[in-house]
Amino acid sequence: MAKGEVTSWVRAPVTRDADASETKPEGVERVLGELVTCPYGVSLWTASGLSYALVLYPRQTRVVATIFGAQAVADFLNAAFVKLKGD
Repeated sequence: MAKGEVTSWVRAPVTRDADASETKPEGVERVLGELVTCPYGVSLWTASGLSYALVLYPRQTRVVATIFGAQAVADFLNAAFVKLKGD
């Protein structure tokens, strides 16, 4: 979400460049821009939301966490493949 092209529409209202990566210079837009353009901040808010949802809706949250976990495994395997391939 913080860097992808697909989610640039989420960042666009609080950023000032075409890539939706540079926050507006001041005000509330800057604060919100910092929150949605920083990968560390986005991961913290995502983890907090998942933790809170796990308490309120454990069954549904496990499905979402399983999807995120499967994506993490796929990313790891892809990185390992690329490294082994040597390109």
